[in-house]
Amino acid sequence: MTDDPMSAVREELDAIRRNFGMQLETQVGKIVGAWQAAEKGRGGSEAYCEVRDLTHSLAGNAGVLGFMEVSREAAALEEMLDQALEAGQHDAVDLQLRIDAAMGHLVGVAAESASPDEAI
Repeated sequence: MTDDPMSAVREELDAIRRNFGMQLETQVGKIVGAWQAAEKGRGGSEAYCEVRDLTHSLAGNAGVLGFMEVSREAAALEEMLDQALEAGQHDAVDLQLRIDAAMGHLVGVAAESASPDEAI
């Protein structure tokens, strides 16, 4: 460790980013599990709210830590969930299919994103 305070902050932030990257697939797995439970009718609209809340957290955390593609995908999924909940159409088949597709894309992006984007 160096005496430069900014270097210490960068090192700590890098460690947080690495940890986030290692936990990313697990976090997405929780979203997928909550989505599967919601699709099966367990929990009604509250289950969809849980999926939206988990997705919202992932979008924000990923963005702050430099995982921009994950953040964009999670935010797009969150927007779909918000629209479904606001319209009271969380059980519409066409919407569920679009959310399924977005969920699959998020899983793929998360699997490829073990480290933050180079822009950070």
